[in-house]
Amino acid sequence: MCLPENEGVYCVVFNLAKPVIQNIGKLGVGDFAPGFYFYCGSAKGHSGLNGRIQRHLRKDSTKFWHIDYLKTHLEPLRVWFVFTKNESECGLVNALCDNSNIDYAMVGFGASDCSHHCRSHLLFANSSTNIDQVFDQLSDGLPRVNQYWTSQN
Repeated sequence: MCLPENEGVYCVVFNLAKPVIQNIGKLGVGDFAPGFYFYCGSAKGHSGLNGRIQRHLRKDSTKFWHIDYLKTHLEPLRVWFVFTKNESECGLVNALCDNSNIDYAMVGFGASDCSHHCRSHLLFANSSTNIDQVFDQLSDGLPRVNQYWTSQN
């Protein structure tokens, strides 16, 4: 998968097949149930969306962000993104939380530097959730959102 190097915000949708108890750096230990995980972030650097998302899809990267501790257990399914220079990932988090099937996965996850005081930038939905419907609802609220399937699909 090759995404544009534009700046933007994104959500990587992962599947977790089995329960996992995992240390998440300074956040401590998290108990993660099987289901779908939605990790929201922003890409403002020189390699933009492509560089940041490719890093999140690699299982062997250095542990720098909270997602780096968990992603070895996750299977990436989709990437949703919006080209923007001014918006934060918090808009994606809030739009996803409008879906009644989605909740916060772990307080503070990915949000330690969040200026909007989000509870988490990692969201969870159980495995019976239809992620195509989640995307449809998200795109109703954010018509500029794009979707890519990962190479694993």
